[in-house]
Amino acid sequence: MIKEIKNEKNWSKKCKLILEYHTQEQEKTSGMRNHKWRISDTAKELGMSIGYISESLKLAHELEDKPVLSKLSRETALKVLRIKL
Repeated sequence: MIKEIKNEKNWSKKCKLILEYHTQEQEKTSGMRNHKWRISDTAKELGMSIGYISESLKLAHELEDKPVLSKLSRETALKVLRIKL
């Protein structure tokens, strides 16, 4: 899945894949004592910044309710989110 994420060119699909990966890893470690999967863990595994992963997760959640965001550029979609917040 990591290779698929890195090779994905469509920003909205990439965000959804990052969310899927992050969620899977959280589920794997949910029963483990003294370890919780964090955004920083996902960033490290994917070789991406914590900020990029954080934004991607927020975008992926918003895309579930507002798929029209995928028609915008990533930057414009982020601006829409910031205005909303």
